[in-house]
Amino acid sequence: MTPKIPHKDARKSAALPPESTARVRPEPIRRRAFLAAYAKTGNVSLAAKACRIPRQRHYEWMKDPEYAAAAKEAHIEACELVEAEIFRRGVTGVLKPVFYQGVRCSTVREYSDILLMFKAKKLMPEYRDNFKIEHSGTLNLGERLLAARARMEALGKS
Repeated sequence: MTPKIPHKDARKSAALPPESTARVRPEPIRRRAFLAAYAKTGNVSLAAKACRIPRQRHYEWMKDPEYAAAAKEAHIEACELVEAEIFRRGVTGVLKPVFYQGVRCSTVREYSDILLMFKAKKLMPEYRDNFKIEHSGTLNLGERLLAARARMEALGKS
């Protein structure tokens, strides 16, 4: 069972006790709870707040290879959630209300062209911005700087 992640405003009003006075769960349970929250939010700070642990604890736990592997899986889950939302907004669209004279009369489906463009760039290399910068010849920056200094000094003396 994954923990319910409270809304950031709900956390403020809940007046939760600090970690030292809160009921302390065994570490493996806290680790699993943190990873579940991280998989849902993709944010270390939000996951730490939801589990009432300092965010630095995650980085301490990362020294354990088993935890690091589980954290990597949670990160993949978070990325997949973001990709699913990109797909939903770009392909399926989002229903937005339409109002006439202050009264809601209908809905219209809106799509995100920008999100769809980023998804296309990820999936299809031909849509990526591929720039190649080529340089031929030599570039001796030191000599060019010395020549520029000599020109500036010559201008100052004239």
